[in-house]
Amino acid sequence: MRSNVLLFGALALTTVSASAQQPCGRDNLYEIILTDSRGIPADTSEIDPSSGERVARFATDDVYLSFANLPSGFVYDFYVHVTDRPNGIGDRVLSANDPADRFVRVDKTSGLIDLTLPQTNNQNPGTIVTLGDGNEILLVSPVISGSEEPCLFKVWFGDRYEATGIPNSPYLIRGSDSTQCALRSSHYFRIGDSVPGSDIAGSVFEDLDQNGQRASNEGPLVGWEVVLNSSAGSQSTLTDANGHYRFFNVPAGAYSVELTLQPGYVATRPTSNAVETCGCADAAGGDFAAAVLERDCNGRTIGFWRSCHGLVLVCRYDVLDSLQGLCLAGERGTLRCPPSNLVEWYFYLRCARSVNMAYMLSAQLAAMHANVLTGLVDPGCLVNDPELGTLSIRDLMNQAIAALCADGYTPAGDRNRARQEALKNALDRANNNQTWL
Repeated sequence: MRSNVLLFGALALTTVSASAQQPCGRDNLYEIILTDSRGIPADTSEIDPSSGERVARFATDDVYLSFANLPSGFVYDFYVHVTDRPNGIGDRVLSANDPADRFVRVDKTSGLIDLTLPQTNNQNPGTIVTLGDGNEILLVSPVISGSEEPCLFKVWFGDRYEATGIPNSPYLIRGSDSTQCALRSSHYFRIGDSVPGSDIAGSVFEDLDQNGQRASNEGPLVGWEVVLNSSAGSQSTLTDANGHYRFFNVPAGAYSVELTLQPGYVATRPTSNAVETCGCADAAGGDFAAAVLERDCNGRTIGFWRSCHGLVLVCRYDVLDSLQGLCLAGERGTLRCPPSNLVEWYFYLRCARSVNMAYMLSAQLAAMHANVLTGLVDPGCLVNDPELGTLSIRDLMNQAIAALCADGYTPAGDRNRARQEALKNALDRANNNQTWL
């Protein structure tokens, strides 16, 4: 936390540091130049009817200040801040940045504009932008819109201050009224269309190559939830047919925009973006990207798991030690003890018959259990089964275990036989790699 004592000390130094040889004498002796992030000056064709002054227009809240109009050969120490229109109470500060970040040193002794923030100890990225010609511009935003005249602002800079407003708003001494040499300038600017509230928008796409960048063949992710969070609460929306999302008429403030990741996908970009809006112009909520989670879905059949290759894996991964909770059944019903050695395992799979459907279901379940335990099949793999529809291997196995625990003997005519046969068929098809999505 920055100390107010330090800020007062810096103020005193700043007040006396400006050379008497610097240009001064009246307000707006050197006009403020407001630009975008590329250094291109804003459109100033609009005239404010109340003041008769020109207004710089911005479509977004990326507003920058250039000091190109100041004479070269000097080092200036300025205080920069944004207010609303002067009224009977006084200018309200609408700058949303740290007060210490509003003290700016402008060095024009080298032929270029070199900006520093002498009072900050943690400069925000993008506060000072270096242009292609080497000159630097200062980020004026973020700003918070006033209620009486939404989205109309007035930016100020000056090198003489009254300390009354410390730490938020030192009063800038007028150049024309000062007995000292004071330099002060101001300029109106407007953000957006003067309608309070900002739309926050972005998109969600399927990142097929998982590189975080959208290619021409990478389409939208439709119906995905995006959540807008703030200290006041949250709201959510779904992406449209083009993968776009939009939150309408959002008040000024700090927000996080978060993607709700759907099952079976992995994010290839951050799932949360910080957004700060002045409540005037539309703001970018950021684009999100996700890709289908790559899973191993490579089943092996009952025949494989009783072969020499399968038996090696059964032994290596201790498959037999994990069979107890599967409710496996044999020819005459639920087994008291599942196979405990490789010989028993071999004959258990080889002798499986559908005279007791629970036995056949158990054999297919045991094979899939071995597939999962040895890493050949991820339990999140999805199947599109002609009898059971779309479900994960985890769900399919859980349903099979529940059916076996409920009834371990389902001969012809048993009321539970048809259900167990459908589960057996689904596991058989998955073990044969016929139904993966």
